[in-house]
Amino acid sequence: MPYSSLHKANRLERAPVQLSRRLSRIFRNFLTLLILIGSIAVVHARSPLYRQYEIKAAFLYRFALFVKWPDQEASAATTPIRVGLLGGENLGWQALESIAGKSINGRPIAIQRFMSVEELEYCHILFIDASQKEDLSSILESLKGLSVLTVSDMERFAQSGGIINLVVKKNKMQFEVNLAAAKQVSLKLSSELLKIATIVD
Repeated sequence: MPYSSLHKANRLERAPVQLSRRLSRIFRNFLTLLILIGSIAVVHARSPLYRQYEIKAAFLYRFALFVKWPDQEASAATTPIRVGLLGGENLGWQALESIAGKSINGRPIAIQRFMSVEELEYCHILFIDASQKEDLSSILESLKGLSVLTVSDMERFAQSGGIINLVVKKNKMQFEVNLAAAKQVSLKLSSELLKIATIVD
């Protein structure tokens, strides 16, 4: 066989091997990228900020256990308890999703995100992110007369007309309750909840 033909044959024989190696290298690089992205996601999910949002979401769920809305007796057992988030970061929304699908006395929890006061729709519980502080007066005014349990972690939220204010004291998450604000919108807060709350005006 002429040298040129033999050389061409050898190249053809090596081609599948080279292609296989190239694909293998691409796959390894892709796998490494996936592992890296996964590692970033895990670190992100375990960040202190995300953990704070998780704790707040857990508080919202527990508040729902100890609050009675005017429509509860008339509502069907399957009617969702709507929990809303006004403003905030994506981390807060992701943490709030952790309680979606859970149930309160047979009623499933549905969550919804609002980016501005103009988008607000009725929900049973509304967490108002601290980033909305400048618009708090208009937010509370838009909810006037509606049986919405307003919750926030912004400074002096309960004293400003909100119902429940999440506060950190001695490195522990605690909460203040504006009982008068709750009564104005016909919400009944359990005595068990009030025992561990700080009542403010």
